[in-house]
Amino acid sequence: MEPSQKHNLSIYTVPTFNKKLYFVCSPPLAAQVHRASKTLSFNPMLSETCRRLAQFDSHSMEIIETNMEKENGNWGAIPVMLEHFSKGLAVGAPNLLELTSTVLSECSNRVNQVSELNSEIYLFEWIRRSFTIANLRTYYGPNHFMATDPELEPAFWEFQSGVLVMMSNFFPSLVVPKAVAAREKLFKGLTRYFEQNRQEQASDFIKKRYKVHRDHGLSVEMCARSDAAFLIGILVNATPTVFWLVANIFSRSTLLEEIRAELDPLIEDVGVRKISVESVQKNCPLLLSTYRETLRHVGIPNSTRLVLKDTVIGDRYLLKKGSVVQVATGAIHADKSIWGPDAAEFNPRRFMASEQKGKAAPSIFTWGGGVTLCPGRHYAMTEILGLTAAMVLSLDLFVDEEGKRLPITRPPQDDDMYPAGVTMPVGDVRVRMVRRDGVSGRIAVEP
Repeated sequence: MEPSQKHNLSIYTVPTFNKKLYFVCSPPLAAQVHRASKTLSFNPMLSETCRRLAQFDSHSMEIIETNMEKENGNWGAIPVMLEHFSKGLAVGAPNLLELTSTVLSECSNRVNQVSELNSEIYLFEWIRRSFTIANLRTYYGPNHFMATDPELEPAFWEFQSGVLVMMSNFFPSLVVPKAVAAREKLFKGLTRYFEQNRQEQASDFIKKRYKVHRDHGLSVEMCARSDAAFLIGILVNATPTVFWLVANIFSRSTLLEEIRAELDPLIEDVGVRKISVESVQKNCPLLLSTYRETLRHVGIPNSTRLVLKDTVIGDRYLLKKGSVVQVATGAIHADKSIWGPDAAEFNPRRFMASEQKGKAAPSIFTWGGGVTLCPGRHYAMTEILGLTAAMVLSLDLFVDEEGKRLPITRPPQDDDMYPAGVTMPVGDVRVRMVRRDGVSGRIAVEP
């Protein structure tokens, strides 16, 4: 149990070896942390990611840290790259439309391939592979680095398993040697990709990202290392989110039928069974509520900032310069004073208007907030809802018990992991995956 839950604290301090660590557990205080971007900065976290995770050399670190906080105007590697992200992934941006159209096509193809079979699969493993390949083809093109070297796929997931140790810099070569070796393999594969100019076949988003890096003086090798860290952002949270959403739906027979009743009327039969994520967002309140409730339970990354100068929040809490402040998302998402006495329970209708009795639903903090509100949230939501809708509409997932179809069992969450992202499952769930009874034809999900 979080100290905030045990003692009803809005904020508490944990002394460390050389600085204080503040945990904010109140939505109003969290909102103030997110707004105070000039004195509570996320950019030093990006710098440390380059140093510790991507292993940038000293020359590249100098490039990254020059004008990092826009002290002398809106220029420098980090400000320009953040602007590329925020503009390129904004609603209505051509880059976002290109990316979402491609990833939804890839996810649809994956569902169509499997729905023609009668397969027994491990669900998390299947979703992880589906999302990895779909995103690599979407961002990096058909000739992406894992296409030419399939060993890089397991290497990436081995690498991500050691990210927290690498970021803590606690002797990673000794504590997570396999992850460190996998990172080196990934570095080399990405370097070959860029050296061979295969990014010319990539998405416009990746082409521009590569150009920003090169224009600021990063070598090809350092560009490759940066993209190894970028992969963490596009894969490591979306993958378990769609797994939990699918598991939450298919483990509840009544909920599955209710969500199908929302989705089925949206299908347009034009030789293929076409549906858009836009129509899903407008017409499927139960699916959207289930998605948000899933995020409330598993989307609990702590949002971290470095205190650049003494800052007061809540008119009374002094955050000292040089300290680190974190928004304790998990504590906020579990707080009974916010969510009610059933806060620990999964209520798929929690975010529906009918449940709120005229009041706005409380906010979830999975995507952070303020100027560092996750720029990829629109893309992530589109691909998560898109793959989920395709599976619900086209597939039946069940446990085969001597010829009887039983609902799948949702595995436990790894609640012991540090809240740096979406919670992973403990183990996997083996299910039978078949074409949905009474449904024929290929599915095509569009933005």
